[in-house]
Formats: sequence, structure tokens, C-alpha cells
Amino acid sequence: MRDKILIVDADPFILSIIKTTLESAGYKVYTALDGESALEQFHYRRPDLMIVDIWLSRCCLKSSKIRSN
Repeated sequence: MRDKILIVDADPFILSIIKTTLESAGYKVYTALDGESALEQFHYRRPDLMIVDIWLSRCCLKSSKIRSN
């Protein structure tokens, strides 16, 4: 089974670059453009790793919701 990574960033171009790079390294990559969809993806996909834009994490993601799971 491939490791799953969830990338969260409001910039689709950044998401595309990171996704392409990680997929070429053999990872299964999921993306989200905002905090709400990131939380949905997190609960549904159960990624092994999340890469989150620091600015987005401060304003949109409730880290306690993720940590508790």
C-alpha cells in the first residue's frame, strides 16, 4: 500500500506542483483548497501525512479536530 499524503493550499498551482512531484515519487496524493474540504478529506482518506500552508492552517483549520482523531 502506498503512503497517502493530503496537501492543503489555497493556490491550485502550488497544489499541482507538489502533487506531481510526490506522485512521481510513488505517493498517493490528495488535495484540498480550503480548511473545510481538508477536514473532509482528512476524515475520509485518513492520510499518513498532511502538508498544510502555514497561513491556511492559522485561519481555517481547527488543529484540535485533527489531533483528536
